Amino acid sequence: MKKIYYLLVCLMVACTLTTFNSCSSEEEEELIDETTINKYKTAIVGTWLRDGSKEYWRFDAMGSGSVAYGENWDADEDVHEGEGNQFQWYINSNGLMVIYKIGDAYEDPDPEAPFTIKSITSTKINWVTSDGYQQSLTKVK
Repeated sequence: MKKIYYLLVCLMVACTLTTFNSCSSEEEEELIDETTINKYKTAIVGTWLRDGSKEYWRFDAMGSGSVAYGENWDADEDVHEGEGNQFQWYINSNGLMVIYKIGDAYEDPDPEAPFTIKSITSTKINWVTSDGYQQSLTKVK
């Protein structure tokens, strides 16, 4: 009887450890703090060119912007040009949220951030898209 009791206790301990280990081994979300959010909000304002492409991103201080490819973007124009696909943006603890304008309205954002910002400097942004692609952008204005 003691052997059965001992085996049951061992089995329960093993199951408990397995449960806790499987919970901690799941990919945990990377959340950013309020100080970092404010730093990113300031640093992201401007016009950026995605490295290795002709894709321009413009972020305005008031949370609007546009994105377009080179043939649809005149880089010599004012930074407030309306060219490209318009969007609204904000940064929260999950990352950079971009809400694209479709027709006359903005579509509802995906609950997961489209971009996880890894770093922003005065000249460079590094982010990972929601589908896992790493991208770098260089500031042009």
